[in-house]
Amino acid sequence: MLKPLLISLATLLAPATFTYAHVTTAMVAPADRIATAREVIANMQAAVAKGDADAYLALVDRAEHEWWHEQKAWAKDIAAKTPTAITITPGDDWTIGTFSDLPSVEVSLTWVWTPQADERVAAPQPKEDEQEPAQPRERELTFRGRFIERDGGLLYAGEAWQLVQREGVIVAFDPGLETAANAAAEAFAKIRADVEAELDVLGGPISTRTQRIKLYGSMRHLQHSIYPSYVFPLSGWNEPDESIKAVSHPQATEKSFIALLAHEYGHVASFELGPKANSMPWWILEGIAELMVDRHDENLAMRSRDQVKKWVKEDALTPLAELADFEKVPLKLHGRVYRQGHDMMRFVTRHYGKADRNSWLRAMSSGESIEAAAQRELTESWDDVQAAWRSEIEQDLAAVPAEVPAEAPAGATGEPAKK
Repeated sequence: MLKPLLISLATLLAPATFTYAHVTTAMVAPADRIATAREVIANMQAAVAKGDADAYLALVDRAEHEWWHEQKAWAKDIAAKTPTAITITPGDDWTIGTFSDLPSVEVSLTWVWTPQADERVAAPQPKEDEQEPAQPRERELTFRGRFIERDGGLLYAGEAWQLVQREGVIVAFDPGLETAANAAAEAFAKIRADVEAELDVLGGPISTRTQRIKLYGSMRHLQHSIYPSYVFPLSGWNEPDESIKAVSHPQATEKSFIALLAHEYGHVASFELGPKANSMPWWILEGIAELMVDRHDENLAMRSRDQVKKWVKEDALTPLAELADFEKVPLKLHGRVYRQGHDMMRFVTRHYGKADRNSWLRAMSSGESIEAAAQRELTESWDDVQAAWRSEIEQDLAAVPAEVPAEAPAGATGEPAKK
């Protein structure tokens, strides 16, 4: 169902002298600083184990807007889906320096945790000698973490990223991904204005905002950054007020980032449409994002339509209402969110025009129901819009039979970018 980027495990840094953007580290941390950091790490572990979101967030640095919002989502997850086991173990490669003119400490952190089972994923089959299905597998991840001193104490500030900065964009990246980070910055510059123009937000606040992008060397690292219970395959992610996140590999090129960033920035731009944009049906959010990829992938629209034609022919099209809530859509239907969402959004654009489509989206982003917004902005009932869409697909089927694989890829970027 998914089409992730090629993945490479991030190379662990050696315990020597390190230089990051805005960071200078030069000496082994003194014993008292190490002891303080160890205490923070132990308290983080205890908070996660208890599912205590407030206690965890009290240990997190709040200075960077995107990081703080990402961590609030992470903490909300540990409260709702507390891992059944968790350890956070520092390495021996402690270093001390400064970050943004503040004292900082860095060390490799190894996270080992077992997420709760997710009912949206089919339970694994038991082995012949087992009476119950296997439990969720233990997960492990190591990356270099940073702690910043504020008011005499240390706060967790996340990964000790390396940075590439260009006009309007900052790309943070895992060690070994510098070439990819430069390629991502170039790709973002090429897709930005087109995406903003398509959703009529060009010239608004989004156009002067510095966009943050984070590149991860493994899918596991990206999943962990979203929240510990996240186990779905993906290659990219974005939520309101968060960075664009993506899996990458050392040789990733500008071309390889174009579609992915167009999709992800489509999410960023759609969140500008109104205060409740993120509450729109999931298939709409993914359909919007896939629309942003159309100009960069001339075959994407055909793939979506051919797959939808196949489902209609088999009388297996999933009602859009069943693809609306990310928290309830089973993993086996995630591909339909992208393909049906993309095809329906293309239909709405063709039949009602970009201006009315965007007015419809803005109405829903302000809190109107899909039915009320359709009646007012598309001047038709939502049932009639859906019926017209299906009728068009059936006409296409009568003209040219669809020949597609049993299950087409989920999306241009292959990720459930909606929370």
